[in-house]
Amino acid sequence: MKSVARRTGLSPQLIRMWERRYRAVVPERTSTGRRVYTDSDINRLRLLRQATLAGESIGQVAGLSDSELVSLVQETATAPVGAVELQNPDSPLDYLKRALVSVDQLDADSLEANLLKALTALGRVAFLEEVVAPLLEATGERWARGNFKVAHEHLVSAVVRSLLGGMVLTRPPDEPGPAIVLTTPSGQHHEFGILMASIMASSSGWWPVYLGPNLPAEEIAAAALEKKARAIALSIIYPHDDPHLPMELRKLARLLGDNVKLIVGGRANEAYERTLTEIGAVRLKNLTDLRTQLEVLRKAN
Repeated sequence: MKSVARRTGLSPQLIRMWERRYRAVVPERTSTGRRVYTDSDINRLRLLRQATLAGESIGQVAGLSDSELVSLVQETATAPVGAVELQNPDSPLDYLKRALVSVDQLDADSLEANLLKALTALGRVAFLEEVVAPLLEATGERWARGNFKVAHEHLVSAVVRSLLGGMVLTRPPDEPGPAIVLTTPSGQHHEFGILMASIMASSSGWWPVYLGPNLPAEEIAAAALEKKARAIALSIIYPHDDPHLPMELRKLARLLGDNVKLIVGGRANEAYERTLTEIGAVRLKNLTDLRTQLEVLRKAN
């Protein structure tokens, strides 16, 4: 593994993740279970790394053939394939640790620069799942323990909101997939989860229609019908005991009928489990669950 990491410029952790999650390469194994990589495997990993450094998502390029990867890299790179000296990149954990140091020092510039490097090196999916989501969670935990102050939380919010906002598609791609409306229901003002869900949907081949936070059921349903959306994704973060939210969710389900799937995530969604089960909504634990559900919905139609 050390030799492959040195020759490809990828960390062992990232290679294993690409194999496990995306089957980017499928190395043979010895009788003792050790991986055996061919020169073809190594060349493919190099191409995948160059494609992700050019801004492509690993989830979108992992299924391409070697010849397709060569064409893609040649189109997007500023130098021919193999002309760039490859160095070992940092792991998602490295980027996360540096981000938390920047937050601790209230250094918005270094936080933004580090997150942009992570996005370029890891691709959208790994960046969201392994850097941004853990950063938001760790910030909240440190604030709750008294290690971070309100200023630290506001700094993270400002930098992450700006970065995610720039990543969200505001118009359909050239070949749009099925539409999905993303928002938060009335009374829910936290939008980070739904911003990340919008980016994840785009990376999964959907056309995200991002509406921002805090919308009443009538507005959400009208947008879904207007865009002929196949699904609606909602984020429920806080509060856990809004007495009006169950009524809003039931109203939305009635307005939608059976043709639009309702998907609900966010750390407070479990507090409304009874209502969500009643209306047939899909509950998510994390972004990985969202990606899996979107794949299932696309294959079902």
